[in-house]
Amino acid sequence: MMTDSLSGRALKSLQSLSGVRTRKMFGGTGIFHSAVMFGLISDNKLYFRTGATNVAHYLKQGQTPYIHSCFGTYFALPYYSVPIFVQLDEGTLAEWAEKAMDVSKQPSQSSRKYFAKWTEFNVRPTYQV
Repeated sequence: MMTDSLSGRALKSLQSLSGVRTRKMFGGTGIFHSAVMFGLISDNKLYFRTGATNVAHYLKQGQTPYIHSCFGTYFALPYYSVPIFVQLDEGTLAEWAEKAMDVSKQPSQSSRKYFAKWTEFNVRPTYQV
């Protein structure tokens, strides 16, 4: 059960923040603030939205992007796994969530331009599934 997992406990903590809601999506859970998605849980792993202002914090901790597959193609989304030490501390979790909320509210670029910035993280299999 997800509430027994680390990400489930982190989700409970996030839901105590004002305006945070969740919605089941594609086998995972989307985490929203003011109707804008800033996080997700997939396979019991918590991810937050990243951008130019906060991605370095995730990379310094060795965190990885969420890899999405669509019709045999794999690509990284701008959501990075949240370190365990962040999930264990409610204050730190709230700080990282606030940064993810701020990033998610920034005007987005077109998908093509945006994903072009993340090509170094793209995972392209040599076979089609």
